Amino acid sequence: MKIKQKNSYLALFLTSILFVGFLTNCSDAKTKTMSTEYTDSQFPIVVKVNGMYCSLCSKNVERYVSELNEVDSVLASASEKRVRIKLKKDMMLTRKKISEIISEAGYETEVFIKHPENTAKK
Repeated sequence: MKIKQKNSYLALFLTSILFVGFLTNCSDAKTKTMSTEYTDSQFPIVVKVNGMYCSLCSKNVERYVSELNEVDSVLASASEKRVRIKLKKDMMLTRKKISEIISEAGYETEVFIKHPENTAKK
């Protein structure tokens, strides 16, 4: 009986540590920076996104956006509040579809800094 009780306390203790670690990681956005410098010129679509605070947030956005068939690669930066998207050859992705998938991930699209529609002739 005592062994089960000790195991329960140990499990509770370890769960608490993991939860506190998650909260600390998510609230400490200023210490999270990208290890490699990227510029907007490397990506045809650059979106400013509200609500990303840490690397976990960035990875969540990257996971959602990368599921789109049109996307070749995606890079999200919580420190810059930007999502950079590179498309597969001859593919197009509308602002609406990008905004919808970012919203599904739990974040808000603020502005499209760079998008092919920005320069399209009307």
